[in-house]
Amino acid sequence: MPIEVISPALPLDREDTAARLAGALRGGSLVVMPTETVYGVFALASSSRAVGRLRTLCPPRPQDVLTWHAPHPRAVIERLGIVDPQHLRLIHAFTPGPVRFIVEPGRPLTSCLETLGVPQGLIDDGRAVSVRVPDHTDTGRVLDEVGGPCVAERLGSARPRGGPIGSDRVLPEGLSGREDLAESGVVLALDRGPARLGVASSAVRLGFTGEGVGAFSVISEGAVSAGAVARRGERLVLFVCTGNTCRSPMAQAIAADRLARAPRGGLDGASPTLGGVGVKVASAGVSAAEGDPQSPENIPALESIGVGPLNHHRSRRLDRALIADAEVIYAMTRSHARAVESIDPGAGPKVRTLDPTGGDVPDPIGAGVETYAQTAVRLAELIDARFDELARGGPA
Repeated sequence: MPIEVISPALPLDREDTAARLAGALRGGSLVVMPTETVYGVFALASSSRAVGRLRTLCPPRPQDVLTWHAPHPRAVIERLGIVDPQHLRLIHAFTPGPVRFIVEPGRPLTSCLETLGVPQGLIDDGRAVSVRVPDHTDTGRVLDEVGGPCVAERLGSARPRGGPIGSDRVLPEGLSGREDLAESGVVLALDRGPARLGVASSAVRLGFTGEGVGAFSVISEGAVSAGAVARRGERLVLFVCTGNTCRSPMAQAIAADRLARAPRGGLDGASPTLGGVGVKVASAGVSAAEGDPQSPENIPALESIGVGPLNHHRSRRLDRALIADAEVIYAMTRSHARAVESIDPGAGPKVRTLDPTGGDVPDPIGAGVETYAQTAVRLAELIDARFDELARGGPA
């Protein structure tokens, strides 16, 4: 029987299209469907017959496991018992989307696999489960309707009797007539035009440090760069003043001092964490000249509270790119907060004064070391309060 190709012009809600695709999967057949990256060959993970067909059609490499293609993020979080803040942050940031997660579950692996109805070793490496949530509305709907976990291999990896498929960004012409694919168990193909991205997904491992703190590492780059994963995976706390020579570099130094004693986790398990999430600190000035050193009074002022100064600090002007990277921006004064919003009008939700009451931290420039020391004491009090807030999961 030839493979039935469902036209791009046929919506899923007509002619029971979604139900037919889901029914074919439940019946142990293979189905070709698009994701945002490439077209894939899908199978029901709990069907040994379907998985056997998929493995035959798309021969695995040594030690390969299949990837569970979940219908939505909630399924991943609930079925794997994910509660770690770092893991949740990345899942929420990149699902649905072109990132495959190799995630150590929040409860015993065997229990997770039993809940999914999947045999051990199919989607796991003995410690972690391979999963992703495709960012494709129609495919997601079918996966949800199946009622059980599905696995997939990219169409381009298929090795049917009649020869390779070729590009898997689009359905190849003549697919319906490929008897060798039909003999391999493929009965339906959902044509939705070219895959939006046409490149492989990235792979990120979500694990734990020896102390049980959530960590992540980029295994391979694809549609999402390692830099993008790092930026979204960790929290950047930004301190802002006028010239980035007095208050904000002192605040950055104090924050770095506090974080030096924090548990390690985050990117590659090497970042300080607050509230279980990797965190970085930086500073900038709304009217800064580029490259000026910090005020010399900063050094004795910080030393008076037991904090070392920033090494090799050079002033930096605040710009839209830095604002975009920051998760929370602490302004020394209300006027600085307004200046941030004048640079980027969309920054409002992430900007607040360092003082939780909305008060200003006065500029010590031109005053003596004693005034700088008083400023350092005040900054330390405010940063401790704000870091306590971040550790409890706020304010961002």
